[in-house]
Amino acid sequence: MANITDLAVNNAPEAFQPVVDTVQPVLGTLSALLGGLFGLYLILILVRVYYERRKVHLLMDIRYDLDYLNQHFKVPYSQEKKPLKVKRKIMPIQRLKEEIKKIEARKKLRQKLKERKKAR
Repeated sequence: MANITDLAVNNAPEAFQPVVDTVQPVLGTLSALLGGLFGLYLILILVRVYYERRKVHLLMDIRYDLDYLNQHFKVPYSQEKKPLKVKRKIMPIQRLKEEIKKIEARKKLRQKLKERKKAR
C-alpha cells in the first residue's frame, strides 16, 4: 500500500524534488503521530459506546423487572398511565375578554376616585 509521501515523491516533477525531499520526513512524522493518536482516540470512543450500550440494556432490564414487581404488589410503576392533574381551569376566550374588561373598568374607577380626592 502506497503512502502519501511515496506518492508525492514518485509523481512530483523534477523541479519540485528538493522541496519534496525536505517536506517528506516532516510529513512522515506527522502522519505517524496524528494517525496513531487519532486511531487510539477512535478505538477509545468505540469501546466507550459499546460499554454505554451494555449499561443502557442492563438498566432497561432492571426497569422491566421493577415494573413487573410493582405491578404484582400493586404499587405505581413507570408504564402506568397517570391521571392528568389540572390545577387551574382554562377559561374560554370570551370569558377571558370579559375578565379583562372588568379589570379595566376597576382601573378607571380607581382613577376617578383619585381625581375626586385631589379635587377636594
